[in-house]
Amino acid sequence: MPLDHVNGERIDGMDLIYRVVPVEKYKELPGLTTLVEETSGSKFKRKVTKQYPIWAAAERFARMAYSKAGYSGPLNVDCIAQEYGRAGVVCFVFCAKIFGVEQFVVAPFELTDEQIAEMKVIGQWDEVTVN
Repeated sequence: MPLDHVNGERIDGMDLIYRVVPVEKYKELPGLTTLVEETSGSKFKRKVTKQYPIWAAAERFARMAYSKAGYSGPLNVDCIAQEYGRAGVVCFVFCAKIFGVEQFVVAPFELTDEQIAEMKVIGQWDEVTVN
């Protein structure tokens, strides 16, 4: 069952009011970033915090989830982005067939007030949506 690119997907624990937007919107906003904690080092492992564009972090999160599910090859992934204006959250919903079974990964990102304000200035964020 492919993702619904028109109406979106209901995500447990998220607001019922959201807007489905093209994923390309976030691919074209490389200045919209998030901090990701990673393990670094080959001999002495340590946690480091790195900054990534939100889309890159979401894609990386999905690849890691599919890798944990046992898949290591190239992925044919479907993805939608859903904006939750009242909560200030964007969720990326990924779907890929892993060993013949559809696996879903949800990567939510809570935007800061500053990020939302910047997106409003460039006309990329609305708090109220009727779906």
